[in-house]
Amino acid sequence: MAAKKASTERRSKPGIWGERLSEYRQELIKLAIIGIPVAALETINGRISDRILDQPWQAIVFLIPIAAVAGFFAWRVSRAESLRIDRRTLMLLGAYLLFFSVAANTHVLDWTREPSLFGRPSERDWLTPVSWGDWRYRLVPKVDGDEVAIVMRDPTAGTTRERARAEIVTLMGLAATQGARGIAFDYYFDGESAIDQLLCSTVETIGIPVVFGYGFEYFQGHMNALAVPRSLRPCVTPERQGHLVGFLDADHKARIMPLFFNHDRAQPALSLRIARALRGEAAVSTPDDGLLPFVEPAQPHIRIRLADLLDSARAHDADRNALRGRFVLVAEASESDSFDTPFGRTAGAIVHANAIHSLTHGHYIRQGPEWIRLLSLLAFCYGLAVCCASGVPAIRLVWVCIAATVCFWATAVVGILTGPHWFDAIYSTAAVWLLLPLLLILRRVTGRHSTRAAAHAVLQH
Repeated sequence: MAAKKASTERRSKPGIWGERLSEYRQELIKLAIIGIPVAALETINGRISDRILDQPWQAIVFLIPIAAVAGFFAWRVSRAESLRIDRRTLMLLGAYLLFFSVAANTHVLDWTREPSLFGRPSERDWLTPVSWGDWRYRLVPKVDGDEVAIVMRDPTAGTTRERARAEIVTLMGLAATQGARGIAFDYYFDGESAIDQLLCSTVETIGIPVVFGYGFEYFQGHMNALAVPRSLRPCVTPERQGHLVGFLDADHKARIMPLFFNHDRAQPALSLRIARALRGEAAVSTPDDGLLPFVEPAQPHIRIRLADLLDSARAHDADRNALRGRFVLVAEASESDSFDTPFGRTAGAIVHANAIHSLTHGHYIRQGPEWIRLLSLLAFCYGLAVCCASGVPAIRLVWVCIAATVCFWATAVVGILTGPHWFDAIYSTAAVWLLLPLLLILRRVTGRHSTRAAAHAVLQH
């Protein structure tokens, strides 16, 4: 008798596992029914929105129809006699997930993205403060970099152009003599001087790359580059120029560097020009959108005063030797050229040097892979729906949402530590917590329908 019982148990175990595998297979099929169309539509939307949307708030053109579809299927689910994972519920979850995926891809919570140019009042609005993401900058790993030496000169106000440019000529000769890899100017030259011919002759003969910054002005709402003085045009050619445009966010912090003037790839930033001179154009990668979320190096950049370099009585061998093997970045010291960043308040030249460092080492913050966000959001939202349809108590569903939140933010932390990659957890968190009351309402409404149907059946009998 015992042998017969054991034989029956052995036969039943494969049957149980077969049933479980069949259930798992069905759940995976349902996940695929939701996930594959959402992923495809998200990709299509991303390509379209990149071309036609100028501001994040314009994404409501896509979000309103998606919300209407989700609302329609929520109404269809509410008409059922019970909450179950059927075709209507799957369509509801698909539209719901697509809504939050599109919102995340278009950064709709930023509302408008009009980062101001350095020195201009910000015109950017937001629905969530941009500074909420700055915790990532305290965790982002830093790499060593020692490719730039910053030379700070005193303000030239009250100094003649001839004297100011004579100092530049002397510095260029000194940099070449000391074995610098190049020299760049974090300001633009306005007006002509009597020694411009000498300056151009020096640029052509010192044997190291020379890069000039150029300024800009606004005219009738358009940003235009300032013209180069006629006497400097023989040497300050477009190939030797880099724009000095930088972005300030709504809270007047500099977090990103625009790598191309007016999105024109023929007009790169000063930092990109220098990085290409250091590494070669093919070796320097740039973000697809042309906006560089820069990271500072592990050690501060070398900073030297121009007066100490040029004054033979005060010059130290260490100051001049610091130019060797580095790209010299010349800037004017002034409070108006200092900006707040996630790493603290710093000179504009340091911002450019950080961008050079990030480009040279390919070490800047990138957007995390979208499939990771979509897959985790799909898994938790579908799991929440299954639990709710199975009658799991509301308090346990809250714990599911808490677990999802921990997972999303842990992914954001791991992403910034390992990439560094930026995973925006706010949209996924909002999606899970807003889905919970929606499912509970649908469960209560459909439960009432089931109760009424049962009562009606009893009365008939």
